[in-house]
Amino acid sequence: MLPSALPRPALATGLTLSGLRAARGGRQLWGPLDGQLDPGQALWVRGPNGAGKTTTLKVLSGLLYPTGGVSRVLDYTPSELR
Repeated sequence: MLPSALPRPALATGLTLSGLRAARGGRQLWGPLDGQLDPGQALWVRGPNGAGKTTTLKVLSGLLYPTGGVSRVLDYTPSELR
């Protein structure tokens, strides 16, 4: 059998957001966010100081819990892996 004819495993979704929200100090920073990035795609996080860029990355990485919704990275929920 030729290598190109071998079955290939399905790739996991890179990032999936479903109703994701975040707040700091009782103030909602953003949300709800819905969307999907496939493996190899990039996310550009841009905004003024205090807009929630670092909080966004911490929620996506599982360092902070979201105040609502779910994020999944490579089919894992980061906040559940803590």
